[in-house]
Amino acid sequence: MAKLKEVSAEEEEESLGIKTNQLFGDWKIVKKLDEAESSKSIGGAAIKLEIAVLELLNKNNSKMYVPQLFRARRRKKFHYMVVTLLGENLRSLRTDSKTGRISAETWSRLAIQCLYGIKLVHEIGYIHRDIKPPNFVMGHRSDVNRVRVVHVLDFGMARHFARFDGNKWIVRKARPSCDFRGTYRYCSPMCMRDVNNRERMISGH
Repeated sequence: MAKLKEVSAEEEEESLGIKTNQLFGDWKIVKKLDEAESSKSIGGAAIKLEIAVLELLNKNNSKMYVPQLFRARRRKKFHYMVVTLLGENLRSLRTDSKTGRISAETWSRLAIQCLYGIKLVHEIGYIHRDIKPPNFVMGHRSDVNRVRVVHVLDFGMARHFARFDGNKWIVRKARPSCDFRGTYRYCSPMCMRDVNNRERMISGH
């Protein structure tokens, strides 16, 4: 890997116009992800939460089932972060397969890894709130250590529900009411009436 070179904020802002496969200092632009939801700067609210959760997960030695966060910066016009390059998500793997199906045995092995990834998120006091196949991604085919590992990602809607204080967990007080968070297709049917811990368990949140 090339030695990283510090660059100015102006250079980074100019990099927004760089195309895939072009070089920027010692970095190569491999892929431009979809722009996150807008705030005062591009991706302001969602990416800050994403960074906070990834930092906690990485600090908690959760390195194999979540992306590693290598760099995160805030600029006047945008936020950005550099994370582990990963492969296809579970939804794409199914739809792109020759038969459009994956065996029950394979799904079982994948599900165990998915549940473990969710467990790691819960262990730092967060709930994901948007569990669905596109948010579980296999390691990149060029990465022999991660290629068979499922990674959970996209923490832009996560919520901090508890904190660990010494030797016990202190649960955050529930709000009287809140708007729906998540993807309708993958949520518990009971969420339309009320959202509580039982419904979160059913939907896998």
